[in-house]
Amino acid sequence: MMVLVSITLAADGEPISTVLLIDTVWSATRPEDRLEHLSARTGAGCVHLGMFIRTASADEALVTAHEIWLRAATMSTTLQCLRNVSAASLRTIDIADRSFAKRQDI
Repeated sequence: MMVLVSITLAADGEPISTVLLIDTVWSATRPEDRLEHLSARTGAGCVHLGMFIRTASADEALVTAHEIWLRAATMSTTLQCLRNVSAASLRTIDIADRSFAKRQDI
């Protein structure tokens, strides 16, 4: 199953570059995290992260996303201005895992 975890963080101070944010989060990701896709959006006073994680359960995805974020925040002093997030404030949307057959008529 693929789970989309949406994380919203409160930002203090200067706006944060989404490129820096995405690069740092990817750097903090381990193969066993099974992070498939990452998106980031910054707004006035907040940062939104979207993480698609391949996992067995939504609860496991929440824990994994939180661990990835904590590793990323400790790697960069720029990201440390973002207020820590707890697993309870994360949202998940289950996305069905589908296998697509190859088209034979091409």
